Amino acid sequence: MEKKLKQSILTSYLIGAPIGIFIVFTTIFVPSYLFGDGLMTIAVLGTYGISTIGLVVAFLIALWIGGELAYRNTKSGKSLILTSFKYSAIVNLIIWTTFCLIVGLTVREERFLMMIPPIIAFGVCTILTTFTNGLLIAYVLKRINNKPTELKNTIANNFKKTFVIILTLIGFVTFGQENKIDRIQYEVNLIESDSTLTESEFDWVELTGIATDGGGILKIWRNKNQICKIVEGIGLSYGRIKTTIYLENDIPIKIIETEENFGQKNGELNYTELKEVFKSTVYIFDWENDESKIERIGKRVLSEGNCSTFDYEPIIKRAIKATSD
Repeated sequence: MEKKLKQSILTSYLIGAPIGIFIVFTTIFVPSYLFGDGLMTIAVLGTYGISTIGLVVAFLIALWIGGELAYRNTKSGKSLILTSFKYSAIVNLIIWTTFCLIVGLTVREERFLMMIPPIIAFGVCTILTTFTNGLLIAYVLKRINNKPTELKNTIANNFKKTFVIILTLIGFVTFGQENKIDRIQYEVNLIESDSTLTESEFDWVELTGIATDGGGILKIWRNKNQICKIVEGIGLSYGRIKTTIYLENDIPIKIIETEENFGQKNGELNYTELKEVFKSTVYIFDWENDESKIERIGKRVLSEGNCSTFDYEPIIKRAIKATSD
């Protein structure tokens, strides 16, 4: 194998592999991190888990073939855009064809529908890659053919730039979310420290018509006509469930839900002892679109979990009705 060809394939791996693998893992795990719910990650892995593994393996093979193709195109004087397009097309064709084949072999129902997303992904990825890392690889390979003595510095510098870009994107996502959480917590602290709020307390059983072993209360803190805080506590045979909702301009911004269980003494429930077994803190970034981050501590024992922030809406409606009567 020619020395320059080896260098071209190495360039394809050094630039293409980190970006490609980063995108795969980002697609799978970032939604769970951003929105605090692993259901999307579980759905992706459950639906396309085996196919994704095949995609990664095919991707590593495709980088070799793509690097060789791009080298021959730059060597023959093809333009950077054309070289980038061919490189992107062959790499994406290999990985998404492999993906679809595995889907076809492993999925028994609705195979065609399951193949629609990867087919769309092939077109989108080919276009995006042509004008991003594919173009970068074509440029580096052109330098290899024209100025081989500068290869080492060229690859190293571009690899460093790629790595810095990836870290920067991760930093923006993380910092942006932490900044939103800080702002939410700041608003919550203002509510907690506001001594001018008017507190009202209602009987939860009377409001709902539902009898529980330990009864229930609904507390509401208002600033004039706006509800700023709601606390709903429900006593059950095994303990207590408490939900606290903070609102800004009538829009929920933070929700805290806890489950407390009675202790055990001599094989019987000890009603004088309550132990917190589960706590869920929800930071709401966009209530209308159900965008949030959820932090969980412990594990639910007997209470039921909520699928989305909208499941807390009945509590808010109950508070509005109680204060308007």
